[in-house]
Amino acid sequence: MVHHIEDELAAAGYEGIRRAHFRLLRIAGGEKPCNLTLVAKQAQVTKQSAQYLIDYLEEQGYIERVPDPADDRLRIIRLTPRGQKVDKEMQVIIERLEKRWAAQIGPRRFAQFRRTLVDLNAMIATGRSGSRARSR
Repeated sequence: MVHHIEDELAAAGYEGIRRAHFRLLRIAGGEKPCNLTLVAKQAQVTKQSAQYLIDYLEEQGYIERVPDPADDRLRIIRLTPRGQKVDKEMQVIIERLEKRWAAQIGPRRFAQFRRTLVDLNAMIATGRSGSRARSR
């Protein structure tokens, strides 16, 4: 899926967007304002890694840093209009790919597969992916 998204974005004129940028774009485009610390935490990367990725996305015109009205020591990271376009394009690409997969394996199987992936992702994000096997 990642390679497909990268290829489709490049074909749509968004070259240079890689898998490492996907999560940061989603976080920056979220409903809640975020700063470097929150981006790093949500992306599960170091602040240094987040800073590097943010710098690149800012240079490419996808995100911007603006003063935080609640704390002038902090900068809010948000999508620019170009970033909003690439974020929407990623969603369209994913939806198109998911529809194709659902058509190939059947909507029921795909829906179950997707729910399982969402559940696994939530477990990983909350640290509940321990090594104990679940009994059936």
